Amino acid sequence: MALPDAIHLVESLRSHPSETEWFEFKRGHFDPEDVGEYVSALANSAMLHNERLAFLVYGIEDKTHEVVGADVHLKDEKVKGEPFESWLSRYLSPKINLAFEWCLIGGKHVEILCIEPAYDRPVRFRNVAYIRINSIKKRLEEFPEKERTLWNLTSRYSFEDGIAATHVSPQEIIDKFA
Repeated sequence: MALPDAIHLVESLRSHPSETEWFEFKRGHFDPEDVGEYVSALANSAMLHNERLAFLVYGIEDKTHEVVGADVHLKDEKVKGEPFESWLSRYLSPKINLAFEWCLIGGKHVEILCIEPAYDRPVRFRNVAYIRINSIKKRLEEFPEKERTLWNLTSRYSFEDGIAATHVSPQEIIDKFA
């Protein structure tokens, strides 16, 4: 799920008047539990808004969208000695595709967590599903109408009709098996 142009993505997200349900800006504070909850919320909100990916972006001021840089390097973070990516995956249900990307904008480090929604059920972190309401993270159970809609959306997908790979042409997929 590698991003073809991370800088273009960040600039595109910054061009929005404010954060949306499917992307969040963070200045730089890394809290693994908070990230896990955001992954659930953003994945579920991306599904509700028919977005192929959701994003958690470090190094951007959420109010002004100014690039401030971040010292977070998600691929290198550890939780009690365990690589963060492994730790996070253990607590997500279902297992979803995540990609850790980064870029430099104006010489400042920007970290991007790309999140693919689940197509069979809402994403839970530590057995709790979250959702974004405007730019606020909430428990999905507090919004039964959104939960019902999310279940309806996820139940319409079948594995056989799912996405084989993102950002890859059909010919590239066939070539991998040739």
